[in-house]
Amino acid sequence: MKTVYPDFSEEVKFYAVGFDRSEDLSKLHQYAQNSGHPWPVAVGAGRIVRDLGITRQTYKVAIDGSGVQIFRATAGSDADKWRQVFTQLSEG
Repeated sequence: MKTVYPDFSEEVKFYAVGFDRSEDLSKLHQYAQNSGHPWPVAVGAGRIVRDLGITRQTYKVAIDGSGVQIFRATAGSDADKWRQVFTQLSEG
């Protein structure tokens, strides 16, 4: 995803959200910086995480501008899949 997201960063808003509300935002920022993640981080809001059915840290969810979930994965996805998801989000 690190290689694909920069091509879509102007059209698609992507956030890495910490799963546990008790996580320290500064630690998430540090982890993102050390890992070379080019997207912002946030601390998860319990209700949103719960409403989306997110039960572990490896969930990836894409929600379009209408609030419709268009992608969901519980493990890593390859660059081609992310390019497809980001293309769909940017077009729609």
